[in-house]
Amino acid sequence: MCYNLVPTSCFTMLAYRLNMITLASTLLSSRKVIALSGADATNLLQATTTNDLGLLSSQPIIYNLLLNPQGRYLADFFVVKGSGYSFLIDVDAANASALLGRLKMYQLRQQVSWDETPNMYVVVGGGAPPVIEGAIIVTDLRL
Repeated sequence: MCYNLVPTSCFTMLAYRLNMITLASTLLSSRKVIALSGADATNLLQATTTNDLGLLSSQPIIYNLLLNPQGRYLADFFVVKGSGYSFLIDVDAANASALLGRLKMYQLRQQVSWDETPNMYVVVGGGAPPVIEGAIIVTDLRL
């Protein structure tokens, strides 16, 4: 299933296959995708991060931060809504393990499962986004 959510001049794509990447696209090897799912996934992200996950009902991607209890920066990332109770987190690869460790620390008894999807890639590009099966395509907020 492919989601062409917003056709724009700049896009971000979370894709499983890279064999159809166009010349106007670039693989961001410095990014990592973490999948978060479970009945309490929304509650966990809402309680531990800075942005309102309710915004995902009106826009396909949101920018979010994880701060320590004193309000200091720990990690920034993008959140994309998946199917059901799932989310995809697009984070800098250097911060991925720290982000995952901190979120797992706050998980406690909540029903949440994690998947550090090594077979999913972050691709950015210009022009019309390519149609790739299984890709989630959204407007790139960084550009």
